[in-house]
Amino acid sequence: MLFTDSNLVTDFTAELAETSTAVSQLHARQLVLINQLHRAGVARENGARSMVDWVASTMDISHSAAKQLVDAANRMYRTDPFLFEQLESGEITFDRAMAALQLMAADAPERVVDKSFELDLTAVNRLTNQYRRISRRDEQQTFSDRHFTIQPSLDESRWSGHFELPAVEGAIVDEAIAVRADELRRQPGGEHFTRNQLQADALVMISQDSLGADTSTAPAGGIDATVFIDLDRADNTGGELGAELQYGPRVGPNVLNEILCGGTVRLVGLSEGRPVVASQSTSTIPPAVRQFVAWRDKGCTVAGCHSRYRLQPHHIRHRAHGGDDDPANLATLCWFHHHVAIHQSGFTLNPHDPPNSRRLTRPNRGHDPPR
Repeated sequence: MLFTDSNLVTDFTAELAETSTAVSQLHARQLVLINQLHRAGVARENGARSMVDWVASTMDISHSAAKQLVDAANRMYRTDPFLFEQLESGEITFDRAMAALQLMAADAPERVVDKSFELDLTAVNRLTNQYRRISRRDEQQTFSDRHFTIQPSLDESRWSGHFELPAVEGAIVDEAIAVRADELRRQPGGEHFTRNQLQADALVMISQDSLGADTSTAPAGGIDATVFIDLDRADNTGGELGAELQYGPRVGPNVLNEILCGGTVRLVGLSEGRPVVASQSTSTIPPAVRQFVAWRDKGCTVAGCHSRYRLQPHHIRHRAHGGDDDPANLATLCWFHHHVAIHQSGFTLNPHDPPNSRRLTRPNRGHDPPR
């Protein structure tokens, strides 16, 4: 939605500023409550390991966010009333108040602390780093606090995670993901995806590499799976309900199409919770055809792509839409174009392009994919 009314923009901007003030005031109230509850021993009485754990559980926030609130309650509310009053009045944001606390904890000169209120938060953080001491004990604690957690959503349709690493190890992970994301950005069609999306794809690539040997010459890399399909639900919803991998998550039509495209699959049809039909566990593409297509194409067939990363055969016309295993209906694609661009993002190959220089066609948002 684009705003053309300047008065409306002004009103919304003013309202946004008001909400920022209100958020600061609510943060101040949170600090008061956390401080009082901490003094009352609420964590101990409820069997929590620490006040941070209790706050994280009670407020349903991350451990790091809870730690920040508890630290602020202990330091700002109790020992720096002037800073707390500014937060309570909405004159400063919670982030700026925390940055000032960090400067004071780093024994920064008072003039530097005062100056922090005149600088943007990036400059404040830069000042903080200049004055914060790092002791051996700090380093050992940071290393001890390292962790990585990842878990599926309740419906198992997505995964989310959180991690914390010491500086050097964090920089290694950041650089590794950034290098892979840059490689994907340079791929034809890579400009259609955000930096964050490409970094997520890079993490998957790095994880795949740790599970495989020689990824440059590995075969198709398709999924070997048994898929259980509730026939009634799947038929009534176009595959959006009723499909689930053995020992794995529920999947939708995009993943089903990808499994059918290149993997070794056994389909088990269910009716009223009982198996009524099952296929043999077979590769959807005969080995001889798969090998011929790989020999014919010599690499990814997307125009301008030179990647040989996890090359996979792709049905130009999906099997679910009547496509067969004829070599004329198959094209070799790298993992990025097969998994990310086509099966997960909805791009298609132009069937009228030269076989070794195929262009990607943008998806029709809000409509069924072309057949």
